[in-house]
Amino acid sequence: MSVIDTLNNLLGRTGTDADRARELIDQALQLGTDGNYNQAHLTVEAAKVFATLSTIPPRK
Repeated sequence: MSVIDTLNNLLGRTGTDADRARELIDQALQLGTDGNYNQAHLTVEAAKVFATLSTIPPRK
């Protein structure tokens, strides 16, 4: 899943996990801009995890 796919999956999603995924993508973009490509890649992977978690309904 690419960053674009991850962002598309977050469209319309709300909640802590979706918000955290968006924050991590922003952070990854800044890291990449600063030349920290390995850290940016790891941050994108973490964003993917939070994006996936945002699809799981909360427990009742």
